[in-house]
Amino acid sequence: MRSIIIFLNRTCPVGCATCNVNASVDNTEFLDPEWIARFFINIDRFRSKQYIVWTGGEPFLSFDSLKIGLKLAAAYGFKSEILSSGVWVQQHPEFLRDLKKSGNYNLRLSLDAEHQKTVPWEYVRKTVRESSKLGIELNFTLRHIPNEHEFTPEFYINRIKTEFPELYHLNRDNHRWIHVINTFGKDTQLSDINRKLKQRCYLGFKDVVVGFDGYVYPCCGLLGGPAKRCYRLGDALITGYDEIWHAIRKHPVLSLIRSKGPAAALSRFDASFDHNTSVEHMEPCDICQIYIQHLKEFGFSERYS
Repeated sequence: MRSIIIFLNRTCPVGCATCNVNASVDNTEFLDPEWIARFFINIDRFRSKQYIVWTGGEPFLSFDSLKIGLKLAAAYGFKSEILSSGVWVQQHPEFLRDLKKSGNYNLRLSLDAEHQKTVPWEYVRKTVRESSKLGIELNFTLRHIPNEHEFTPEFYINRIKTEFPELYHLNRDNHRWIHVINTFGKDTQLSDINRKLKQRCYLGFKDVVVGFDGYVYPCCGLLGGPAKRCYRLGDALITGYDEIWHAIRKHPVLSLIRSKGPAAALSRFDASFDHNTSVEHMEPCDICQIYIQHLKEFGFSERYS
């Protein structure tokens, strides 16, 4: 496994319509500090020694869990990255400094039309300033949003170049600095989508994904859907590398996604899919989620929950 991705909570005031875990202020599921401490016991069971990515929801809203998590991650030899909206920075700029005492970490901000409806650009400026003062590596994830043609990834890249030239020139050769999530464009042909969905998945199954409910999942995309319980791979406190791969290989849907692609999973259950769904600015993972959640209508969730 490459990295460990931990969803600390499902709470977020931003409320993006395309959030893969449907996070909102009303969703109160979270992993508490005691659970985080137990998680790190025998963490070698995952055979991963690279990054731990802390996300949510909004991970800074689980500050105590995040704080102990960074401290333990550093003690066990992991690098940490926090994926955040930055919505907290205006009221709590001290969060960055307080976390620095627990261990070194990178910060990754999400920039797109949905996030910036709630997170003003001034918050981004403040996060850049505070991170620079503390020597925190700051990265960005950029996304296309459906029906949004102005605030595109190119728009934000140009704004970063203009407003933060020193930051841009310092990091432009860092391949991790700006991550643009690829999407299908409006001119994408149905044949291209079908071909993509008949290919084995290269995005999932690479990381240990730990949900806000304490279970391991095969990818971030299948964590937030109505049939998520069908894709649990085990209790994150006791499940290890061997158990994860055993669960994937024996799973009637996940084994097919990994080896042949999501279209094969539909065929396995004699299901069909309405190709009239608009795919403009959808990510390949979005299409996979639509396919796989569609299986719920064919009784999959009742047979394999």
